[in-house]
Amino acid sequence: MGCRAVKFHFGSAFLHGLAAAAVLLCGLLASPGLSAAENENSANLSAAMATITTPELKRHVDVLASSAFEGREAGSRGGRAASTYLVEQLRRHQLQPAGEDGGFYQSLSNSYRNVLAMVEGSDPKLKDEFILVCAHYDHVGYGSSRTSLGPIGLIHHGADDNASGTASLLEVAEALTRLSPGPRRSVLLAFFDGEEQGLIGSEHFATNPTVPLEKIKLMINLDMIGRLTDNTLTVFGTRSSPGLRRLVSEANLEAGLTLNFTRELKKNSDHHTFFSRNIPILMLHTGLHGDYHRPSDTPEKIDSAGIHRVSQLLFRMIDDLGNAPQVAGFRAAARREATALDPAWPVLELPPGRLGVSWASDVDSPKGVEIASVRADSPAARAGLKTGHRIVHCDGQTISSGKQLREAIVVARDHIELSVVRKDEAEPTPIKIELAGRPQRVGISWWEDNAEPGTLIVAAVTPDSPADRAGIRNGDRVVELAGAGFKDGEEFRLRSATLTGLTDVTIERTGRMQALQVPLPK
Repeated sequence: MGCRAVKFHFGSAFLHGLAAAAVLLCGLLASPGLSAAENENSANLSAAMATITTPELKRHVDVLASSAFEGREAGSRGGRAASTYLVEQLRRHQLQPAGEDGGFYQSLSNSYRNVLAMVEGSDPKLKDEFILVCAHYDHVGYGSSRTSLGPIGLIHHGADDNASGTASLLEVAEALTRLSPGPRRSVLLAFFDGEEQGLIGSEHFATNPTVPLEKIKLMINLDMIGRLTDNTLTVFGTRSSPGLRRLVSEANLEAGLTLNFTRELKKNSDHHTFFSRNIPILMLHTGLHGDYHRPSDTPEKIDSAGIHRVSQLLFRMIDDLGNAPQVAGFRAAARREATALDPAWPVLELPPGRLGVSWASDVDSPKGVEIASVRADSPAARAGLKTGHRIVHCDGQTISSGKQLREAIVVARDHIELSVVRKDEAEPTPIKIELAGRPQRVGISWWEDNAEPGTLIVAAVTPDSPADRAGIRNGDRVVELAGAGFKDGEEFRLRSATLTGLTDVTIERTGRMQALQVPLPK
């Protein structure tokens, strides 16, 4: 790695790729819910993904970060030996050359050279579009005052930076060749040189592209993915094109990583070359560490199993992007956002209490809920409720806790009928009360963001509402309702108003799609 609102209410639709995961885990068993063609495609994907293995990833890292390649400095004998190794691997898996003069190399000045290969798209029209996937294979050799954090003069192995990303790209390249048919779009695989010298290899390619630059629909960069900590992968660039956060999250099914989405985009790796040219980008990164640009970045410290999981995510992302009917264009607002701190979405205020009472304890009691206070000029006050009264029924339901009472009040339409035992009275008195505010059928407020179309960003969850009972939290992304997506919050509100009972909802939380059931009221 080079020199780092709208508001209102509220799934599990059938998760994208669920069948593929079932096939993978169950030995290529057919899923009864899918057609024969869909089952065949799932089996195809699973078989191809199975060729990405932890031992092979480790082998590539061990070779590239060995002393024999002397730190792979661009233009050095070690750097050129590393590029030769890459070409040998690409030829072994029969990748199509995509460099100059029908070969794999693209020559630069100072004896630098990019290594380029391609998996041609299977669709006669879409094969002229490209998903570019890259990793820089160079490192800093023996180090210098400019490139090393010390000590200088020893081999800087660069196991994480960036033998890890290079190894992943080699394994994913092989897996792509096992797909039949392959992705509809072409996949261009680039191993860039000279990244550590100032993104020289990627800049040269962008200035002298071997495919039309305007045909590159999205670029994915792998840089330092070998130190997976707390199962967390940082994903850069999802705001560079609408819908990328959801695409990455849906591709995360097999890998099951915790994804840290960030707005930050610096000129610190090859993704910036393409971002600066209005091409949407994604970058995967497991974080900086104390061995960065030091001789101590060695293979034994690499989490090869972690690289395997990142590679699973990458493979699924490439397949989804390669087969999508269309890939959204560049989102210019990402430029402004890239230098800003990641914002915390403001937490919206919860609706005021609809009844206007509080109670001393939420502990269940057969005697009902004893009122501890009544808010002045509230519906409860106007109905004559007072401290010490006990609420024993609400709309015919026996009430034994404040939680039960809140659950009933949150979703009630415009009024409720309570049975209240007053002080010094043995029998309950029925009282009809007009409630304040509107019912919370789902119980969330949300924000909408044009970088995440068809998504509601939860900003507040009403306590004891259906959403709260289902486990929805602030910051969750709601993406499907009752098995289908929605255009915006208004469509979500209108559709949720027509549904009752346990309703499937799909949310995304830290890059993981989760199936929840929300108990919508009648």
